[in-house]
Amino acid sequence: MCKRWCFTCEMLGRARTGFVLLTATTLVFCYFLLRHTQVLHVQHKRWHSRERMRCVHSGTSNNTKLGTTMETSRGTGHCRTDCDIFVGERPPCITRNISSTGPWCHEMRRKRGNTKVKVNLDSRSMEMLEKLHGADLEPGGLFRPTECTSSQRVAVIVPFRERSLHLKIFLNNIHPFLKKQRVEYMILVVEQAPGSRLNRGMLRNIGVVEGEKLCKFDCYFFHDIDMIPLSERNLYTCGSKPRHHAAALARWNYALPYEHIFGGVVSFKTDLFKKINGYSNMYFGWGGEDDDLYNRVKHHNMDIERYPMKISGYGDLKHRKSEAQNARYSYLKTWKARVEVDGLNSLKYHRYLVEFRRLYTWIYVGIKEPEVLGSYLKK
Repeated sequence: MCKRWCFTCEMLGRARTGFVLLTATTLVFCYFLLRHTQVLHVQHKRWHSRERMRCVHSGTSNNTKLGTTMETSRGTGHCRTDCDIFVGERPPCITRNISSTGPWCHEMRRKRGNTKVKVNLDSRSMEMLEKLHGADLEPGGLFRPTECTSSQRVAVIVPFRERSLHLKIFLNNIHPFLKKQRVEYMILVVEQAPGSRLNRGMLRNIGVVEGEKLCKFDCYFFHDIDMIPLSERNLYTCGSKPRHHAAALARWNYALPYEHIFGGVVSFKTDLFKKINGYSNMYFGWGGEDDDLYNRVKHHNMDIERYPMKISGYGDLKHRKSEAQNARYSYLKTWKARVEVDGLNSLKYHRYLVEFRRLYTWIYVGIKEPEVLGSYLKK
């Protein structure tokens, strides 16, 4: 009996020693893991500090106006961490030479036949899409045809938030569509950070302001992410007038629902879009900004062009609509009083990041709804 008791005591002693060793090892591991995490955190803070100081010394801020850069007080620290943060190789499109005597792309398009487009709804990863469509793209989703010279450089601006599947389907369809047309183009995906309701009109304005800093675009397409063109004859170039491209949608049985509709996919030459002061910035939530844009176009005595319905067809991807803004009706009644002060020349936003990805340029911005609406409602 005594021997058994001693054996039990010995086993308990060994177990206690093992437990103590295990506990000590765990504590040491946790200590070093915590220290490593703290080091990474400090390095991250130092990186942001360097970015802040670079912005402060450069004197630039992201409260921008079209064609200009707002100046801050140098060295005062007013510049935020979102200033001038670019990721990836810049697209080589600052300058553009269209003095080529070689064949023009629009002449080659006339010689080719025009066929219907089959929409590809396959769900593929972004890595697979980059392998499929990215080989002949330059950084930021810039495509330049090599066998001809394009008379226009086109920016396709896509407002975006929480629609990753639709973005992949859109990219999988729009790149081969535009390459076949031999269009010199660049995809700009403008994403709004959480915190305020989606403002699609404002995101489009931001796309133009940021696009003008990157490249000198001749033509802007404002493109909903759920719209897929169905005809190659629907040319993605700008004419002398604003053009409504998405006039015949599957949801409307490919007929125009009302005459003054002007949404989905529309295009402007750069000077025309600046002339009307862009979209209104007041429409948070669903609806209103397209009708406001139509009023601005008519206010400046511009006519809207449309291709025939057979050419203006689009497949539209199903999705749940954003929250509607009831105030849009009252805003539409007062559009004329705001047209000169509400738009491109009055943007208030924060640019967090511009990343030049293989298939597109990603522009991540923050918008504060009270700040935007308050500036107009006080007037």
